[in-house]
Amino acid sequence: MTGPAARFADPVELYDLCHQWVDHARHGARVAAFLRDLGVPVGGAVIEAACGTGLWLAALGPRWERGGFDLHASSLSRARTRVPHGTFWQADLADWAPAAPVEAVLCLFGALAYVPEAQLDAAAACLADALAPGGVALVEPWVRPDEFVAGQPQQVVVDTPWLKVCRQVLPRREGDQAVLAFHHLVSGPGLPPTLVRSEDRLWLRDDARLAAALTHAGLREAGAIEGTMPGRQITAWRARSSADRVGSIG
Repeated sequence: MTGPAARFADPVELYDLCHQWVDHARHGARVAAFLRDLGVPVGGAVIEAACGTGLWLAALGPRWERGGFDLHASSLSRARTRVPHGTFWQADLADWAPAAPVEAVLCLFGALAYVPEAQLDAAAACLADALAPGGVALVEPWVRPDEFVAGQPQQVVVDTPWLKVCRQVLPRREGDQAVLAFHHLVSGPGLPPTLVRSEDRLWLRDDARLAAALTHAGLREAGAIEGTMPGRQITAWRARSSADRVGSIG
């Protein structure tokens, strides 16, 4: 396949394209202001967990040293083009560590919902261990169990002269998991009508369960702002300072 539309046979490209309804610039500016208010210093290291293609990191701007990790190499490849001086690596949410402690970790857009229940405490511990003393993790929950609606298709249409996409998301529930089946019908110059399928599995859990895991990891709640998803909040969780740690030993 050739032509400008051909790359949209890749689910990673389609993910970005079909999430244009998210105002990354506006939300990124709010997240950046929140990090400033929380005292994250200029030039400090900000890592995004499950960074995807780097949309949020790019929206933060160059105030901090940015980087992130993800499971998918194709997503990381795109993230490197968006944040060319960033540090990116392949890792799992429940088993990762930066090369050195960082001032902030972002876990946005419900990223921790990809972590199985049995590994949630390990993922929270990774967040806490990654932070320098007094550092902050910004965590945004996904959909609560009582909010999830199964069986109601959702549709996004992209209609340009050079690309046509119709995406349907078919949600279903399997126990404590939400299964999102994505069906993209894509066509354009150099790309005959093509059906691209993918599937996400996310864990449904109450906000209290997530908060308990973060608290157990040694983090304390330090404020919140409006989330990037309707009805959600981004909550700051601060690591203990050096003074706190010395006091706890004594």
